[in-house]
Amino acid sequence: MKNCYNIVGLIVLAITMVSCGSKKMGYVETKVLFDEFELAKKRHLELQNDQQHQKHIIDSLDLVFQGVLVKIPIDSVEAYRLKNVMAQAESKFSSDNQRKLGEFNVEIWGQLSGYLKEYSKEKELDYLFGQSTESSVLYVSESEDVTQEVILWVNQKYKGEI
Repeated sequence: MKNCYNIVGLIVLAITMVSCGSKKMGYVETKVLFDEFELAKKRHLELQNDQQHQKHIIDSLDLVFQGVLVKIPIDSVEAYRLKNVMAQAESKFSSDNQRKLGEFNVEIWGQLSGYLKEYSKEKELDYLFGQSTESSVLYVSESEDVTQEVILWVNQKYKGEI
């Protein structure tokens, strides 16, 4: 089914490109744009800091639990409970991180989407295509690549410089 959508997408793109004539267009490497967007860098750093803090908590719990486990039988109910608490803490941190990552991605792409619309209007582009490994755009001339220009523009916009 996915291949069917890709073929339809290619057909629509081909018709669009043929009918464009004098239309202005560009394309953006979406992964590069995402990775270089200041908000994405900021959120990535926040997530790394959270994960580092969580690692310290887990390491501290592990030290405490190791000290306690030395004093009780390894197959006791108490030992099982301690191991369970540790596993639950790790699981909670992991699910929290996945949730945060999802929220960050929605926030970042939402912000980028608005900026890309503004950029396209300002530059009087009729089409701005996204290029990625999963896109239907198989080739676009490098002369149409506006990725670096867009990265600069969206980061200036994000910082309130324009």
